[in-house]
Amino acid sequence: MFGTSSSQAHRASVRRRLEVLASMIKQRRNNPDFVALAERLSRGARSQLELVDRIYKYVNTAFVYQKDPVGVDIFSPAEVAIDRGFGDCDEQTQLVGILANAMGMRVKLRAVSFRNGRFSHVYPMVFADGRWVAVDVTARRGAGHEVSGQEVMDEPV
Repeated sequence: MFGTSSSQAHRASVRRRLEVLASMIKQRRNNPDFVALAERLSRGARSQLELVDRIYKYVNTAFVYQKDPVGVDIFSPAEVAIDRGFGDCDEQTQLVGILANAMGMRVKLRAVSFRNGRFSHVYPMVFADGRWVAVDVTARRGAGHEVSGQEVMDEPV
């Protein structure tokens, strides 16, 4: 029973984190700086999938992945992470979500558990050209690559 309540508490905590991330994306998708960046990235694109690929490439090259220190979960707004030039999956997820929303595409957030039912990773899914596309920049395998985990939890933006 203790394990169950601990697991339930963990799931509730992850759900709250996803809700906070979704809120941060919604609050910033109309930010003039992000809108201008989205417009610049979208010039000449022929499809939404091309837009997703451009977002992936931008975040992959302009933003260095850096894990949070052990035992500390730093949760910075996307504009702070851009100024620093680094962040982890939380910040990468925000930036992809903000840019995709600014380009008019729907986004949902996906948390993944890898071991013991503990959720430890998040990435955005973008609805492009009629299908959901994983945009996990931390995997460094391109848009569309999705990591496999034991369990997933989604949150719409």
